[in-house]
Amino acid sequence: MHQVLATLGYGDAIGHEVLGIQRVLRSAGYSSDIFVETADPRLEPLTLDYRELVGAVEPGDILIHHFSIGSRASRTAYALPGRMVLVYHNITPPEYFIG
Repeated sequence: MHQVLATLGYGDAIGHEVLGIQRVLRSAGYSSDIFVETADPRLEPLTLDYRELVGAVEPGDILIHHFSIGSRASRTAYALPGRMVLVYHNITPPEYFIG
């Protein structure tokens, strides 16, 4: 069960959740990698480039997609075979920034 997201940030809520899920999955015996477009330099060693998803996800797999912003990683994930679990991270509506 792999995970994909646009950016793995250091010390933010999404990053903590992604790393926590990976810890739980691996301790349960699942293969679990994190695929990203970008990562904080301190976390880069824990990630793989999102373009490697194409060869890593099989039709019977489950991919956990953390959606917080539109990204190439998201578009790649949507095109893959297999099932997807979507974790929606509350995108702030643009009108909140007006005025």
